[in-house]
Amino acid sequence: RHDIDEDSFRAALKNINGVLFTGGGADFTFPNGTLTQYARKGQIVFDEVVSAYKAGEIFPLWGTCLGFEMVNFLGGGAVPGVLVSGFNAENYTVPLNLTAGAAPHSRFFQLAQSEGLL
Repeated sequence: RHDIDEDSFRAALKNINGVLFTGGGADFTFPNGTLTQYARKGQIVFDEVVSAYKAGEIFPLWGTCLGFEMVNFLGGGAVPGVLVSGFNAENYTVPLNLTAGAAPHSRFFQLAQSEGLL
């Protein structure tokens, strides 16, 4: 939820074990360059994920479509306009090809059935 205060939002994150940024349609910044409520809450999630990682904890973050854009936007420093041009990936489908060594060494894929991944 992006309509609750930041302290309550951070407290709610302590009760879950991962986050999915879904696809859809939303702006990350207002025309003046400030972050929207959606992006501000996304920044809190992103910061908590990074903090957990630095502490050696597993707190996965997955982004699909717009959510993937959000992860890149936030990981790049939340710079307004960074994802505005230079990309043409609409209706562009590519396979996810994992290398043979990716699954056994990845926290995300290590418990998956190897025959289902490769």
